[in-house]
Amino acid sequence: MRASMPRGSSSGVRKLPAIHKHGKDDKRREI
Repeated sequence: MRASMPRGSSSGVRKLPAIHKHGKDDKRREI
């Protein structure tokens, strides 16, 4: 996830984009 969105703020970028880009994977991994 972090390597997918190397923008700068990994902590904040991996939270929003993670749901937008990997919404399906994010839900499965979160649970």
